[in-house]
Amino acid sequence: PLPGVRRIVAVAGGKGGVGKSTLAVNLAAGYSRTLTSGLLDLDLEAPGIPLMVGRATELKLEGGMILPPEAHGFKVMSISLLPPQSRGREALDTLLTGVRWGELDCLFIDLPPGMGKAERSLLDAVPLAGVVVVTTPQDLALQEAAAGVEFFRKSGVEILGIVENMSFHVCSSCGHRDNIFGHGGAADTARRLGTAYLGAVPIDSEVRKCSDS
Repeated sequence: PLPGVRRIVAVAGGKGGVGKSTLAVNLAAGYSRTLTSGLLDLDLEAPGIPLMVGRATELKLEGGMILPPEAHGFKVMSISLLPPQSRGREALDTLLTGVRWGELDCLFIDLPPGMGKAERSLLDAVPLAGVVVVTTPQDLALQEAAAGVEFFRKSGVEILGIVENMSFHVCSSCGHRDNIFGHGGAADTARRLGTAYLGAVPIDSEVRKCSDS
């Protein structure tokens, strides 16, 4: 249903603040080094992708369709790029079906926290090749991640795996490793749910600096 887009992968996480957007940006950027990619920000309440990729540009239209701008080698779209008068109840439909992505090997979709209207609308509108679930090592985040896995499984979406974000911190001065929020819970959760564990991402101040700039 999205002409030219070969596959669509959602990045979800249940709980807010686990770093879905950071991971989604870096997935799209890393993927674009060898294949074409795009990133759709479906967080309608607190869209952060345009800030992270440094895009605040006027959108171009062609045949009534939005042409998404490019940043760091991939195309990007978010509600915050729409004109204020277009950010109402129809904005979700516009983002899902009103964007002309062109030829993409993969479109990554950054989902908002929770499993609500945006997720259900996404499942109704486009076929997902799979979903990556992001969590931190804390029990509350792991509980929400597990709920997200079950939500997508019941919807018939393949779970590509779980990522443990903010998994540990390595001191830049002494090299000491500190498991600030715990460590290893995502691997245990993935094993219990019978899905892949994709790895651990550390807390790194450079990621924060680059995201803010």
